[in-house]
Amino acid sequence: MALSQDSVRVAVVEDDLLVRKAVVRLLSSVGFDVSAFSSAEEFLVRVDQSHPTCVLADVHLPRLSGLDLAAVLRELNRQLPFVFITADDSVAHSEAMLNSGATCLMKPFEEDRLLSALVRASAQQTAS
Repeated sequence: MALSQDSVRVAVVEDDLLVRKAVVRLLSSVGFDVSAFSSAEEFLVRVDQSHPTCVLADVHLPRLSGLDLAAVLRELNRQLPFVFITADDSVAHSEAMLNSGATCLMKPFEEDRLLSALVRASAQQTAS
């Protein structure tokens, strides 16, 4: 069974307000169910309320990074697929990113690549 866009629930974790708003607007416009968070800590407090099928997170967040957020969720036995976004090319190709198994998109990213990555990530969650 194919995953429809309206069954994709994305948690967007991005500290840059303009980027966060733009991504939420894009994802909502194509039918994704979107919850937005300005920090990893805010997401962790509300993760049980948002029930995401995947997480879109900036790698460079204040205090707890996107990669750290993924690690904390794994420690809590929350196996959520991640799509990371970053403007830092060295992070996108780092060993930590490669070992995470997640997709990492460079900012600025193409809308179609982002949408495809989120549908693939959500399909991983629904298959497990």
